[in-house]
Amino acid sequence: SMVVIGMADDISFRKYLERYRQLEFSVIPITYGQKTPDFKLIASWEPYASRLPTKEEIDGWFNDGKPHNIAIIGGAVSRNLVVIDFDTADGLEQWQNDLKSDSKYAPLLELLQRTPVERTSKGNHVFLRAPSGVGKPAYNHRYGGEVRFNAHYVVAAPSLHPSGAVYSFLPDHDILQMEPPRLDEQEWQLLLGSLGLEQNENSTKNINPDVYTNEPRLYRWVEVLRSHPECVKD
Repeated sequence: SMVVIGMADDISFRKYLERYRQLEFSVIPITYGQKTPDFKLIASWEPYASRLPTKEEIDGWFNDGKPHNIAIIGGAVSRNLVVIDFDTADGLEQWQNDLKSDSKYAPLLELLQRTPVERTSKGNHVFLRAPSGVGKPAYNHRYGGEVRFNAHYVVAAPSLHPSGAVYSFLPDHDILQMEPPRLDEQEWQLLLGSLGLEQNENSTKNINPDVYTNEPRLYRWVEVLRSHPECVKD
């Protein structure tokens, strides 16, 4: 049965799509109601980890009158976009409470007042921009979830999660109204420290072993994810 997109949903989708383009995010089409790339529309999402899609590509993917999910690729391609992924709503709350308990984190709390935050099915995504050249693709943080950038994507609003939940920005933290703040080097180190991450470039202690580190591995993981869509994180 063909899914017909409702007018209101379509308007909302266009608003966010336009905003992501304005913010120079590298976006890719995701199968509606899922988290895997729409391989009917793109052969691979990997090229968009190093270049932005063209307006023609974006129109070709999304202007067919059908509903779509959308994902944003982090890292240098999206002007150093970093997404802090919390698996549960408690994770974000716990982190904020911990930040309040130590005055050295005051600058971070101030930044978080004007940071876009979206609801996923059970948790949250927090959108920031890192100082130049962060390096590592992803780290696991202490609140349950990941800090993701290079060669990682997150499914974004207003996509439909497989559970039936809709990804949506918090009213006071809507990306339509605010930009992901760019952290300076000091704020970035403070952020990593607050999330319990190694600050030493050479440390691999907190590296998620499953991230894409080089091309052959990247393709292997894309194959793995294609055959196990349930493994793709929120």
